[in-house]
Amino acid sequence: MPVTIETHMQQTPPDHRGGYDLAMDTVVVSGETYDDAYSAAEAKIPDGWRMISVRRI
Repeated sequence: MPVTIETHMQQTPPDHRGGYDLAMDTVVVSGETYDDAYSAAEAKIPDGWRMISVRRI
């Protein structure tokens, strides 16, 4: 049975001083296993972004 996950991504801040308006995005991917779906989600993260949450849906 395929596994579908939703990930939330956010731009990585340039430093840890805070106060930045960072872009966020959501990606939904599927795979044969959780690991396949997670790998597919990681492949969609652009440079300078990070995954901040993962949820199985």
